[in-house]
Amino acid sequence: MAIDFWNDEEPTNGRERILQAVYYALREDGYSGLSIQRIADEADVSKATIYHHFENKEDLMLAFLESMLSQIDERAIRLDITDPLDRIRVLVDRLLVGRLPPKITEDNEEGPGIDSEREDPLTALIDIRAQAVHDTEYRDRIGRIDQMFEDQLASDIAEAVEEGTIREVDPERTAKTVYTLALGGFFRRMTTDDADLESVREDAYRLIDQSLVE
Repeated sequence: MAIDFWNDEEPTNGRERILQAVYYALREDGYSGLSIQRIADEADVSKATIYHHFENKEDLMLAFLESMLSQIDERAIRLDITDPLDRIRVLVDRLLVGRLPPKITEDNEEGPGIDSEREDPLTALIDIRAQAVHDTEYRDRIGRIDQMFEDQLASDIAEAVEEGTIREVDPERTAKTVYTLALGGFFRRMTTDDADLESVREDAYRLIDQSLVE
């Protein structure tokens, strides 16, 4: 299993230690400050050890993205929530205001979100996403991340339509719109200091209710 970036678990082998070091170095210094030496220092290994596991920096970064893909799928997308409409709202909440998926009880009460002092694991993807403008390998991985979010939203929307809790809509088209709006909020939250996204979150929920709910 890939290293769990969300829980800061101790790596079980050298390869995982290096991937975790990439994650921490990205959060602290961004992509521009990321070098093999910086990663080696973070992992407390030699550069030779890194090159034993990875051919070069690009090979390492692509492996890191693959590991992040599996973690995003497990931690941020596959939510253990019964109501599909709740899953839609929680995923929007996850991107807009940076909370890890809260627990929703059988009484439909929302549990606590992420501690405001905790770093959002998705910050590591901000700088990497910019590299996708010019690099097709990065673009492929980032595109797969986007597609995972959209596919899950489309599945939730289709399920809600089938249950009769929302009106008849095109699941794929609606999912793309909802995800794109939430992703815009995600980037604003990550790249500005004064974004009041709590009000945006409320309006997003209102739009979902007005557009989808019967």
